[in-house]
Amino acid sequence: MFVIEEALAVPPAYIALMDEIMTAAFNPKRVMNHCHELPPFTGKKMLFLVISHYFHLLVALQYMMMDVK
Repeated sequence: MFVIEEALAVPPAYIALMDEIMTAAFNPKRVMNHCHELPPFTGKKMLFLVISHYFHLLVALQYMMMDVK
């Protein structure tokens, strides 16, 4: 599985380029799937994380409020 953090910060052109690079690396013969299509990201599992800055702030505040000894 490939994880892309802060996916909203990545321009769409870079995501398309990642798809092309992964296809060249993991599917150089360009084998089609059962629907006769080239699978996106070579059929690998992708996880695009979209974490807002508010979430990071909330985690930081919770950590600061914890009784760390």
